Amino acid sequence: MNPFVSGTPAIRLLIAAGVIVLITLLVRWLLYRFIPPLLARQSPLWDVILPKHRVLHYLYLSVPGMLVAGLVQFMSDIDPTLATLIYKASLIYSIILLTLALIAAINAYSDFYNQYYDFAKEVPIKTVIQAGAVLVVLFSILIIIAIILDVPVLALAGVVAIFITVAYYMFREPLLGFSASLQLSMNHMLALGDWIE
Repeated sequence: MNPFVSGTPAIRLLIAAGVIVLITLLVRWLLYRFIPPLLARQSPLWDVILPKHRVLHYLYLSVPGMLVAGLVQFMSDIDPTLATLIYKASLIYSIILLTLALIAAINAYSDFYNQYYDFAKEVPIKTVIQAGAVLVVLFSILIIIAIILDVPVLALAGVVAIFITVAYYMFREPLLGFSASLQLSMNHMLALGDWIE
């Protein structure tokens, strides 16, 4: 017997809340148990950088929204309009938290890059990081709009194309400059004291 479709509404609500809390705590434990040691194998810097940007914090906080969106579909006694509202609000909450997690991850890698690699001062990636964050935010906004309007994300493909085109023209020169500076630095094509004609 499914506990979400039987029993009083109060019992079903308590069971759902308990399931959400338990799964969220499990996901939190798994994230903090496995990801930091895995990254620390590459460099001890991650032990400082990862907590600073709260990447895992945002990740596990996105779980309750996804669980609520999934469980609300099994509660048949909820008004359909209210159920739809809860479903959309939960998804939007999770998308916002996942967006924050992605931006935090991008910024964390930027910190790691600047501290770990010797050529970081010669080849800055600040512009690329900013471009990546902008694209993540734009894509998240697109998904949120699709959820609110109740249309497939693919139906907004034209809008995506416009976003990509605008982003390309906004960040074309910085990206080309970054690519050129990376090649110059990696191949040691220039050094202090060289004459350029």
